[in-house]
Amino acid sequence: MTGPIEKIQELAKNLEGLVMAIVNDHSGRMVRVMVQEHMSGQSANSVGRRSGNLARSVEVIPATSSGFSISGGLRMGGSAAKYANVHVGPQGSVMTITPKSKQFLTIPLPAAKTGAGVARAPATSSIWGPTFIAKGVIFQKGSKGSAPTPLFVLKRSVTVPRRIFPADLVAKIKPQFVADLQQLAKGG
Repeated sequence: MTGPIEKIQELAKNLEGLVMAIVNDHSGRMVRVMVQEHMSGQSANSVGRRSGNLARSVEVIPATSSGFSISGGLRMGGSAAKYANVHVGPQGSVMTITPKSKQFLTIPLPAAKTGAGVARAPATSSIWGPTFIAKGVIFQKGSKGSAPTPLFVLKRSVTVPRRIFPADLVAKIKPQFVADLQQLAKGG
């Protein structure tokens, strides 16, 4: 017959791995909530899905243990979507984007976008042929008798409202996360 001390010792041997498994499971749940609810374009708290790069950039941070702390979670960005952090932050906050190495940001207009709504090529690309700038807009020169086509608006900065709130993600997974840890503490 196993007494309470033996049961505690047995549980302690496996506890770290069990807690790490729970953290990994709920980190995966957080990724699914992020992609399904915040990257669908279906609500005001959602960024629209165009190319899918942003959704593909969300991944689980595997649980790690250090001393008496176990951590995990999710990360966004990487090479798939370097702009991902623009959308994440406290509710009501905004991100101001400014050019890093140029004088202006080039915001694509409908004629410069693919069907998915992303720019077909940078404003400096040769695919546009001859271009000119007038009143803060890059135009593609028209052929004989046709009007020029507006391609890009030049902006010194743009302000983007944050639409993905970390506190909302945590609130969605927290009840089940706590329940799973409580179940583990009961020996289940």
